[in-house]
Amino acid sequence: MGDIIQAFRVRSHGRGPGLQLRLYFDSGTWRTFVKESVAARLGPLMELPEPLVFGGLGNGRFESHTAVAFKIRILEIWCEEIGYVVADHVLEDRYDILIGHGFMQGYDIRLRPKRHTILADRSALKMPSRVR
Repeated sequence: MGDIIQAFRVRSHGRGPGLQLRLYFDSGTWRTFVKESVAARLGPLMELPEPLVFGGLGNGRFESHTAVAFKIRILEIWCEEIGYVVADHVLEDRYDILIGHGFMQGYDIRLRPKRHTILADRSALKMPSRVR
């Protein structure tokens, strides 16, 4: 399919501009994962009741003890997500956060593999923030 890695502004709270981070949009993974060093800069971290164990990335099994809530600025809209924090070596050096397709499905973000970009719609990005 091809790698889709794009830079976006990311922040955990407040109104500031956030950090410019490289996000890898992975249609084969449901969950979102954040490098430990990046999560420490975003903070605050949320302790999980017990470690969650995953498989596949990092050439095998890995676990997460914490999570971080953050927002990604796409088309000038801050989109909320929660990511599991993992050791830096679990994710590749080319990106800071792996975005799972759960986020993409929630915000109706489509992948454009031939162009190595994502396709997003402003109205679809606003929908998950509305309570009906």
